Amino acid sequence: MPEVALSIPRHGWVNLHFSLLPAWRGAAPVQRAIMAGDPVTGATTFSLVAGLDAGPTYLRLERPIQPTDTSGALLGALADEGAQLLVRTLDGIADGSVQATDQPDVGITLAPKITVDDARIDWTQSAEVLDRQIRGCTPAPGAWCEFRGERFKVGPATITQDRLATGELVTTKNSVLVGTATTALALGQVKAFGKKEMAAPDWARGIRIEPGGAAQLSAPDQARVVAFEVLRAVDESDAYANLALKQALARHRVTGRDAAFATELVSGTLRLRGSYDPIIDSLVSRALEPAVRDVLRLGAHQLLSTRVPVHAAISTSVELCRRHVGHRTTGLVNAVLRKVAAHTSSSGWSGWLPTPASTRPVTWRWPIRIQSGSSPPWPRH
Repeated sequence: MPEVALSIPRHGWVNLHFSLLPAWRGAAPVQRAIMAGDPVTGATTFSLVAGLDAGPTYLRLERPIQPTDTSGALLGALADEGAQLLVRTLDGIADGSVQATDQPDVGITLAPKITVDDARIDWTQSAEVLDRQIRGCTPAPGAWCEFRGERFKVGPATITQDRLATGELVTTKNSVLVGTATTALALGQVKAFGKKEMAAPDWARGIRIEPGGAAQLSAPDQARVVAFEVLRAVDESDAYANLALKQALARHRVTGRDAAFATELVSGTLRLRGSYDPIIDSLVSRALEPAVRDVLRLGAHQLLSTRVPVHAAISTSVELCRRHVGHRTTGLVNAVLRKVAAHTSSSGWSGWLPTPASTRPVTWRWPIRIQSGSSPPWPRH
């Protein structure tokens, strides 16, 4: 509000905010309080000033946050109680029984608007954190994740004592469980894109996961994360790739098939990046951040030189960019890799690539020699 407008009313402008100010100043105080695990929230009447929700306060009410509260339900309750609080405040200002008090300088927290990224479920978090996130994002914007490349929204879930692998989805006749960093969550309502909301078991049957069946929801791909970190170390600090790879594998506790896949990504991408870079540059009309280029190199390698399915190569590259570079460049990564894939299907890049590395020995620029057939086997991802 313009400064000149703030002084128009004799007693200033009185506002109702759904938090115990100075906590959670901003657009989403109830959502942020639930997601943070606050035991109590409330509403505060205050006088508007130029700063964000920073004016002197009049009256307040407190309300405990119940373990099953969603932001929608809690906002509804606070709106009803807050309306009465606002009436008492205005009456008190009029008769002089209510005075404004400056907010303290300690205890200030901010509550920015909940974005789509804020609502994305990361199954490597604990069940308690995810439970709060889902309830805080219900009904809007709706917590979500992906399955088989399709986005779906998840309603409030129940924390169980079952233990599953992170992101593992297991169905029974009457429940759908998903593994987290701690115990599994039992999903409640699910809404697939373009579909009506339905009970999780009905959703599972619709996507043909029979009772007793299992699947894997999207989760951070540690093999690709390892490969990306190694490429960054080589580019940024001229690190020896073999040493950086060993350290990254240990740091992320990646072993077995995933370690083999990470090794193939590193060795193949570094060996052929001189061929991938001209392809990438032909599809981009601006200078690329080094980190974005490394994401595109990894994606191009999977599309051009491995049997990784196209949808998996693109979606995992976009996710890698979102998590480790930033959301603002995900559209670019998606567009470039889709063009790479489109040309690949028509053999459009055949003249850009050298003789397959499997037919000749290649020396990396650090003290390791990779001979024909020496790259470890890697799984389909």
